[in-house]
Amino acid sequence: MVNTQRILELADYIQAQPEENFDMGHWRCGTVACIGGHCEVMQLENFPNITVEEAYDDDLIIHPNLYLGLTEPQIDELFVPRNEKAFYLTPPGYPQHVSRDRALACLRNLAETGEVEW
Repeated sequence: MVNTQRILELADYIQAQPEENFDMGHWRCGTVACIGGHCEVMQLENFPNITVEEAYDDDLIIHPNLYLGLTEPQIDELFVPRNEKAFYLTPPGYPQHVSRDRALACLRNLAETGEVEW
């Protein structure tokens, strides 16, 4: 079940970060880049001086899909959006550009409706 409070908390966290730190174009988990990366880093704020890998090893943070309460279809659509409104495809098929504002709107809609709509 979608965790509305955590999704809204994540949206607020992403909005508070510099816009240039948001990038859905590269898979860089553990970094401030995509929605999932921001979710991990947000959780890590409670544990300064520890890496994402160490936090997972010690069960200090929860993987973004579990933390946000997402289903498999929601995970696929949120973390690798395939909707043409959301991005321009690069040759390998990964999102090249999803604006931070678009991602924030998607997260807030997900919290409200339970649907991922880019």
